[in-house]
Amino acid sequence: MKTHFEGSCHCGEVRFRTTLDLAESIVCDCSICTMKGAIVVRVEAEDFELASPLDELGLYTFNKHIARHLEWS
Repeated sequence: MKTHFEGSCHCGEVRFRTTLDLAESIVCDCSICTMKGAIVVRVEAEDFELASPLDELGLYTFNKHIARHLEWS
């Protein structure tokens, strides 16, 4: 069953709304998710809404600069 959720990035500046089915989630075993008890679930584009202005996001990379994430600027 799909449920409506609101969330944010780690610092809370980038906000979003989504509708998803938690039965399709998995537990992530990376260090941050393990500490925070986070779960991962795929969200279809039509079920996702960015609540922060897109033009205020910037590109964030870390470590080997392979993963590329948009961040609040």
